[in-house]
Amino acid sequence: MTTLQGRQRTRSGRADTLDPRSLATRRKLAAALLAAARDEGLQTVSASGLAREAGLSRSGFYEHFANVDELAFFVLDDLLADIGALDLEARRKEGVDGRAVGEWALELLLDRILEHQNFYTHLLVAGGFPGAAGRIIEKFAEHQQPGVRLEKPEWTESRIDLVTESVAGMLVSGIRYWLRTGAQESPREFAQELMQIVPGWLYRMPREDPTAPLRAGLP
Repeated sequence: MTTLQGRQRTRSGRADTLDPRSLATRRKLAAALLAAARDEGLQTVSASGLAREAGLSRSGFYEHFANVDELAFFVLDDLLADIGALDLEARRKEGVDGRAVGEWALELLLDRILEHQNFYTHLLVAGGFPGAAGRIIEKFAEHQQPGVRLEKPEWTESRIDLVTESVAGMLVSGIRYWLRTGAQESPREFAQELMQIVPGWLYRMPREDPTAPLRAGLP
């Protein structure tokens, strides 16, 4: 039987992301990249420098990532996965307002982006990573899909793909605008604005309590 610990290499030779030790090392490299973006900017970032900051050799970096671009997309994917998991957990609660959950998750996402504004501006706005926009929309849509499946169990997978990619495109464009204009609105304010472009029919509304009118007159 193959365990997670036994799957330490992918076919490409890089460490398997499912291995907890590999994931911990990847996150050390991610932290080094975010620190470099904050302190120095990304123009001079190198694999060897990031490896040194994370306590690895240069070859150790390449066991986990093919290049710095791949590490940057890992940072984004890790963020979207975290927010997506929190969003899905909240949606599973009985009678939840799906739209309110969506706004809350967007606020969390924007708050994390603002915390590392230099990095995400470089990734999303400045064109520092070739092909970034398409990959970001694809990842954004991927992490939306579990929540949409929960909200719309009757939908086909092709419809879920279409809707999540369309909504992801709108949201990513909005976030790029927010960063490009200096993130003047707070994460909460801009999350509320972004929710105005998300179709209302995408979310469940909380079920009305049929006993509410009766209980309203009670002391």
